[in-house]
Amino acid sequence: LEVQRRAYLANAMLVYTADRAATDETVMAVYNEKYGQEKPREYHAAHILVADKAKADALKAELDGGADFAELAKANSTDGAAAQGGDLGWFTLLDMIEPFGNAVAAMQDNQISDPVETKYGWHIIKLFESRLTEAPKIEEVRDRIIGDLRAEAVEARVKETVDKAKAERMI
Repeated sequence: LEVQRRAYLANAMLVYTADRAATDETVMAVYNEKYGQEKPREYHAAHILVADKAKADALKAELDGGADFAELAKANSTDGAAAQGGDLGWFTLLDMIEPFGNAVAAMQDNQISDPVETKYGWHIIKLFESRLTEAPKIEEVRDRIIGDLRAEAVEARVKETVDKAKAERMI
């Protein structure tokens, strides 16, 4: 019963923490930070993902020599987009891991990047085009923002509690 009581209290504290983090004010602040400054830009790109830099450099040299990007992606890329010639479709920078997104943001339409390293491997990116879009309405992103705020608050609370805890191992 004591274990159940403690589990109930711990869960109640996490729910309380999550609920306090996702107020109307904090949701609007996050929305304004992400979408209120300027119209978001969407990118249409493809990539070739390989495990090592030497392979990426070799593929980049082939591309510089006039090789077809889609064919090289189909033959060499190690991710799910390979079957579509590496095409990732339209996305925003928020959808991409940071080194990849930073590289895309710095590119011009129809440009092919030098190899870019992420935790997934080495990417060669081809940016087809980019466009400005309208920011989504708050109603469209409210649930995602609330979920993110709640998760961040709970994670911070758990980390804070664990950092303060003193545990003694009895063996």
